[in-house]
Amino acid sequence: MKTDNYEYFIDPDVNCIFIRHKGRVTQDIVVQRGERVSLEPNYRPNLNRLIDLRGCEIDLSREALVHIASMMQKATVSRGTYTEVLIVDSLLAHGVVRMLLSLMDEKQVSYIILHASDKDLELKVRASLGIPRDYQIPELISMIPSPEKSEATVTPQ
Repeated sequence: MKTDNYEYFIDPDVNCIFIRHKGRVTQDIVVQRGERVSLEPNYRPNLNRLIDLRGCEIDLSREALVHIASMMQKATVSRGTYTEVLIVDSLLAHGVVRMLLSLMDEKQVSYIILHASDKDLELKVRASLGIPRDYQIPELISMIPSPEKSEATVTPQ
C-alpha cells in the first residue's frame, strides 16, 4: 500500500510489517497509517514492525505524542506482542521517538531505535526482527547505511 506520506508491505512469511514514511510525519498520518494497516487482509496480531523514518520531518507535539501513545495502548489486544525497530537519521527524530516510548507502559512490545548511519544496520535489523539472511527486504526499505543527518546549526555573529 502506498500513499503520499508512507508506504507499507505486510509479509506474514517473515512475520513483519515494513513501513517507510516520507515527508512530514504528523499525528493524523500516524493514526491513519495504524488504522489502514490493521484493515489489511494480511494483518494479524503479533507482526513485528520495521519503520523507516529517514529523511522525514517529525511534526509531533507533546499532545500529539500523548494521543498516539493512548491510541496504541488501547489497541494492545489487536496488536499483540511484537518487536518494533525504528530507523532514524537524526538526533531530533531519535529524541521524538524516545519521548513517545516514554509515554507508553507496554510490556508486550519491544522497541529498538537504530541509526541510519550504523554500518551494521542490516545485520541489526535482521537479528532484531528474526528476518533470515536470504530474505530480500522489500525495496521500500533501503538497508544501505546513510550518513547521519546534521542538526540545525547556529552561525556565530
